[in-house]
Amino acid sequence: MSKYRLRHGQLQVLVSVSSVASAVFLGHYYDQRIFLETGYLVSSGLNPYQQHEISVFSNPYLTGLNPLIGYPPPWPLLLGFIYRQTYSII
Repeated sequence: MSKYRLRHGQLQVLVSVSSVASAVFLGHYYDQRIFLETGYLVSSGLNPYQQHEISVFSNPYLTGLNPLIGYPPPWPLLLGFIYRQTYSII
């Protein structure tokens, strides 16, 4: 039984390290911008399926006219909830 736990723990570490390493190469900055903007728009009561001029973020990559998104409705609602919960802590 202890051998299984050791192998299971090693497998968990291996999977964690490989997922973080691959995220560096497979992640895209566009997704981060869209997720932040969608969360902001939904939590502010705006329609995330229309273009809006975003100027609340101080990062120059997060300001300007946002592109249209094509995510189904539950995803923007979840992003809006996460945005509101995160910024209520700050």
